[in-house]
Amino acid sequence: MQAPMNNEHSVVDRRVLLYRGLKHFALVLLLGLVAKSFIIDSVVIQGDQMSPTLLKGDRIVYFKAPYIIGDLSPLPRRGTPVLFRSVVDNLPDLLRISSHSGDTVSADSGILYTGARPFEFSSVKGDSIIPPSYSPRDFFEPYVVPSPGDSIRLSSLSTRDFLFSLSVLLQEQPHKTIMFNAKVLSSDSVIDNFTVDDFALYNGPLNQLPKHLKYDPVFWQRFESHLQQNASQPLKLRFSVFDDTHEIDLFKVSGNYVFLIADNWLLGLDSRYFGPVRISRIIARPFGVLWSHNLDSDGNRRFIKSRIGKIIKRREK
Repeated sequence: MQAPMNNEHSVVDRRVLLYRGLKHFALVLLLGLVAKSFIIDSVVIQGDQMSPTLLKGDRIVYFKAPYIIGDLSPLPRRGTPVLFRSVVDNLPDLLRISSHSGDTVSADSGILYTGARPFEFSSVKGDSIIPPSYSPRDFFEPYVVPSPGDSIRLSSLSTRDFLFSLSVLLQEQPHKTIMFNAKVLSSDSVIDNFTVDDFALYNGPLNQLPKHLKYDPVFWQRFESHLQQNASQPLKLRFSVFDDTHEIDLFKVSGNYVFLIADNWLLGLDSRYFGPVRISRIIARPFGVLWSHNLDSDGNRRFIKSRIGKIIKRREK
């Protein structure tokens, strides 16, 4: 009579062990999902704009916790690398903070300045692919990073500052439909259906510009110069911004902003091109390289041992 009881107890014990195992597995899985969503995660670097600090193929680990509360997140210190949602396409990107709200940013001969202080890792290496007069990599007119409470009047701005302020407006009002139009004027009269021709970056109707050019300050600065140099009569640009109901000229800034810079001065696309970034768009602070790989001459993946465990440091000025 004892043997069947032993078998029955054995079956019950296995069920209890299985139940406990599944419960522990579910708990570990839940904790892992919570950690991945709110605390820590990793990503592979896809480009070279942060080299030599970070290389293409590095898998970095980043810390999310301080930045999950948006505008209430602490303002990262200058020189801190941050992962953020791009203003251009809303995809994750990684750059370094050079300046905060209220700081004046400029560049001269390839050296970036916050006020009168140079940013130590800015350097001139090789030749810029863009002529100096159009290249914010080499020469960048002084720009004041917007602060909470600032009032911005769009009609009073230069072309570059207008585009930067438009980017700020889009970040300030992400749930509104903001429309942006550009017109060419001759003697203060709008030229209807203006067509661009003999211009290196674009040819065609001005009102059919692709999005990657429409919000590019360098494109508009070069196009403005093109109009002045090649037109038989004086021409100028006029920009207009509308929301769902009316034209916008004056708006007030509510958030803190940072100016972001690539460690790779010549290849990086950063705030010199797309303007300041609101701190609510910062996702995380990267702090180390888990491992790294690249492709050899035969296309095979190989690990780079020297990159494993590398700490990503804040750069001091």
